[in-house]
Amino acid sequence: MRSENRAAEDRAVVDMLRGMLEGDRNACATFCVRFARSMRAKIEPALPASWRRVQDVDDILSTVARRLDTLVRTRRLRATHPAGLWALTNTIIEHAIIDAGRRARRRRLAERQLAGLATVGRRGEATVRTSRWTEDDRDDERELMSRAFEALNGEDDRQVLALWLNETSWTVGARRLGITPECLRKRWQKVRSRLRERLLIAGVVGGVEQRAHGARGVA
Repeated sequence: MRSENRAAEDRAVVDMLRGMLEGDRNACATFCVRFARSMRAKIEPALPASWRRVQDVDDILSTVARRLDTLVRTRRLRATHPAGLWALTNTIIEHAIIDAGRRARRRRLAERQLAGLATVGRRGEATVRTSRWTEDDRDDERELMSRAFEALNGEDDRQVLALWLNETSWTVGARRLGITPECLRKRWQKVRSRLRERLLIAGVVGGVEQRAHGARGVA
């Protein structure tokens, strides 16, 4: 029975591969769905323990499916037999895991950078001048502050960032800028998006804001 099931599965892969080589994206989707469990079994052992959440594995599976779909859609799939298709799929899985690791490292770095930026903003230059800081520390923090402000397009956006760094409440900040608190909130959302894009903080700004929400108004 097991050999019969294996033979049926092999025939199904041959049929799906034939469709994929002809540019059939539905065949590609069917392959990814049907063998998602097998792909997951290859992904999970390769991940650090802290990554083995359902969301993390699903993200990598989604990346694998998108990359296979791109090869099918653009007629660049070169596998001509099931073993070749699986070899290609395993290579895509390996690359997707590596890319996920790089994104995770960038997020951790960005979180540390943003936390440092907020610390400097709250404590001001007096903190930067304390004896606990080396000259390299001071240079790094100045560069980080400069990058954040340079990432923004205009003076209005920079004022909103300054309000956030100084933990100014919505009401007080809006009064200073001569706008409503709701308008200030929307401006901050745009500033946050810009920082995410330019400083590689995707998903980090909101997390830092959430932790600081009790003390910060503009968040």
